[in-house]
Amino acid sequence: MAVPSSGSLSLRRIAAEKVFDNYDITLDGFAQATLGTTSLTDVSTSGNSNGSTPSFDATNTNSSSYPNGTTPHSMSEFYGYDHNASSISSGTLYYSSFSGDNACAFGTGGTYYWSGSGDPVINGYAIYTNSALTSIAAAGWYSSSLKYRLWVTTPSASWQDSAEDCPAF
Repeated sequence: MAVPSSGSLSLRRIAAEKVFDNYDITLDGFAQATLGTTSLTDVSTSGNSNGSTPSFDATNTNSSSYPNGTTPHSMSEFYGYDHNASSISSGTLYYSSFSGDNACAFGTGGTYYWSGSGDPVINGYAIYTNSALTSIAAAGWYSSSLKYRLWVTTPSASWQDSAEDCPAF
């Protein structure tokens, strides 16, 4: 779970996001011991100024928001930070509300975005209409790389079944 985009923030939980990729992790004895003594400088610069564990991973610049690493440091720089965010890819997918065959042969082309590399239809990545990955693509049939698949938005956005070969026309 990423750092929230608003509200009060906890330095300990920001450290948990950088170590465990989870701002909301239960901070039990193991987590507390793993995080050690933490400062805002440590989590902002991926270091550890006091020599205790942990030395934080590098800041993930694939996140839509991340700290700039320069002084003065501020906890507000971490709003929306997602330590395990992957790269955002984009490409043309062809859409049809009628059928997979129709998406392959007559689909309307458009630019779509997803988190990950490779073909979203084949690899099953969620698809969006904006690069911030906040607007889920409409339900329907999508084709790409000579494959098609049904994308549904209810009860939750997901691909149905596996990708099928587009027919030869």
